[in-house]
Amino acid sequence: DYLDESFLNYNFDKKLFHRYMSSLHKIKYDDLNSNLKDNEKKFFNLLKNKSIAIVGAAPTENNDGLEIDSFDLVLRFNHIDLSDNLNIPKKGSKTDITYLNGLIANNLFDKNTSLSNQVKAVGIKFNNINKIKKFQEVNSNLIIKSTNNYNFFSFYSSLNLLPITLFDLLETDVKKIKIFHLDLYLSK
Repeated sequence: DYLDESFLNYNFDKKLFHRYMSSLHKIKYDDLNSNLKDNEKKFFNLLKNKSIAIVGAAPTENNDGLEIDSFDLVLRFNHIDLSDNLNIPKKGSKTDITYLNGLIANNLFDKNTSLSNQVKAVGIKFNNINKIKKFQEVNSNLIIKSTNNYNFFSFYSSLNLLPITLFDLLETDVKKIKIFHLDLYLSK
């Protein structure tokens, strides 16, 4: 009934969203670790009134690179090798935010990897706070946003990175979101 009265894309109610998520997981959002809370505030500020291109790894024949790079922020999934030669005419050249699944994050944490200064924020599907803190020390310039576990069955897979990312973005005051080249990893 609520969504019939208030269109989601027009007037998204954050309090309702928090109540919904709290009821799902029986958690209170005020109980977050203070360091992660600070990062979450920085993340929200970074995205405030910004347009965001979400770029997947699916093959494409579209030359969307210029459009992708025209967005205020570009988000890619599991994009950690920043020396990777992106197909710039098709995929663009910017990477401001990367969302990592649990396996990729764990590998980064174990190797104490530092990411490029091009990346401003990392969304991590991982719940080991000690490892996140250690990674933050190595990457002090990064905003590290720990994502919430919305799907206990495929939490460590890449398949559900899109819904988790969209939930995170819908909590912020983004201006526009457009998804490019994402096939839910069903392509060859």
